[in-house]
Amino acid sequence: FPIIRCIDKRISIWIIFYFVLSFYLASFNAIRQAIALSISCFALYRYMNDDNKYKYSVFILCATMFHYSALIGLIVIVAKKYVFPVWINFYS
Repeated sequence: FPIIRCIDKRISIWIIFYFVLSFYLASFNAIRQAIALSISCFALYRYMNDDNKYKYSVFILCATMFHYSALIGLIVIVAKKYVFPVWINFYS
């Protein structure tokens, strides 16, 4: 097979290409997660000021399009009702 003969001659190039590509794809995952986190933080800031659950949910769903870890932000809707008043009263 001509393809196998071509790969056998330049096996070191393919190994280097494989390792470089694996680091390149891992950095994309970190970038996607950072974008999702920044959108989630912006949504949290807007939610704490405006108290609009619909807009917050839309922002979180947009962040989820980048990375699924943004779904953790939906817990804040429940936590704001039960946990945050305790913190506010404790630190006041």
